[in-house]
Amino acid sequence: FGPQLDTLGEGTWNDPPSVNADSRALFGFQVPEQGHLETLRRLGEPAESAVGFRSARLTYGLQATAFLLVLAGGLWWAGGSPRRRITWVLGLGLSAMLLTGLAGPADVPVLIAVMLAAGLLATVWIFLAALALARRTFAWWQARQPAKAASKTATATSVPGPPPPKIRPPAKNDESKGK
Repeated sequence: FGPQLDTLGEGTWNDPPSVNADSRALFGFQVPEQGHLETLRRLGEPAESAVGFRSARLTYGLQATAFLLVLAGGLWWAGGSPRRRITWVLGLGLSAMLLTGLAGPADVPVLIAVMLAAGLLATVWIFLAALALARRTFAWWQARQPAKAASKTATATSVPGPPPPKIRPPAKNDESKGK
């Protein structure tokens, strides 16, 4: 799996295969056959190349620090206005995305951690907004239900009707029972 470095120099270069005229006619352009071959040669010594190394521990530490700093800053703005929160998420998320093309390869994982934290903050804020909306809707619905029940009972009891008959217990000296 991967490049076979020990066989890299053993291969031979071949010229590209020639294409017959029928196949060449299928394409909408023709490759010009004019000009002459140029061979490039180096005029001096090759330029020095420098190799840098950053340990995995340091990279993981920087990733965790960047992630937690963005998360802490976003939670600090959680009580702020929606404009500030959107500015925070878009500012950090888009800046990190744009900087991935400018930063060195060792710094890209740190910028990805910043983007992930900004995305997580946006998700949390959207979830909290949806939860607050659901709570307000439920409270409004509950406040409306007793009002409906009260209006139904008020209409049912507001219609006058005959008073209920009064029932008295029989007296102890009632003569009709004994006869």
